[in-house]
Amino acid sequence: MRISQKKLLLHFLFLSFVVVILNDIILKDIPEKFYYGHQIGQILSNLSIAYISSYIFYLIVVVAKEKEDKKNIYLSVCRLTNDLILAADSVYNEVINAAGVDPLKYNKKEICFDEFKYLCEKGNPNEIPHGRFLSNIDHSWEATYAQFIHQYAIANVKLYSDKILNFMLFLDSDYIRLINQIIDSKFINTGTIFSYRISNTDFSMFAENYNEKMSKTLSL
Repeated sequence: MRISQKKLLLHFLFLSFVVVILNDIILKDIPEKFYYGHQIGQILSNLSIAYISSYIFYLIVVVAKEKEDKKNIYLSVCRLTNDLILAADSVYNEVINAAGVDPLKYNKKEICFDEFKYLCEKGNPNEIPHGRFLSNIDHSWEATYAQFIHQYAIANVKLYSDKILNFMLFLDSDYIRLINQIIDSKFINTGTIFSYRISNTDFSMFAENYNEKMSKTLSL
């Protein structure tokens, strides 16, 4: 069975302490049993002390820094994950608004697919909500529910996913797998059409694809 690098280092550390204790304390005043026994003991003791010193240096400089780096990275990833989930939630919120139903009657974490499909069938992606505008540095303009979904959900999910994947070397492989599944979902891949006025009169054809993405996002 393979021994991990961490366990191997600890085994060498334990062995080094044993050598130092034996040579410098227990066997210190005992006459040598063979030629050059004292010199060999001193060499092994010095090597062991050097290893112990190196291990302490490793703990202070490398391990402590890695822990601090991971703490900072995880804080950033946690914030980005929350932003990604909020972006995904905005699709649900836009569908609810477009359907014109009471949002308190539906819980996005508990809603079943049939209920969500019903909401998608009631909402018109080309309807322009009153008093809401998309904007950039230059100007603001009225937009459809579909365009709000593209701007605040699809584009932001891609943005935050890309930012999270910048920290891929420090993250758990299952988490990376979920992020990639979201990026590769049909809803995200076909979502570019939402930036235009689409011909659909409801969201029903996107219901299943969005449900797939939402289930993966909620599992983050």
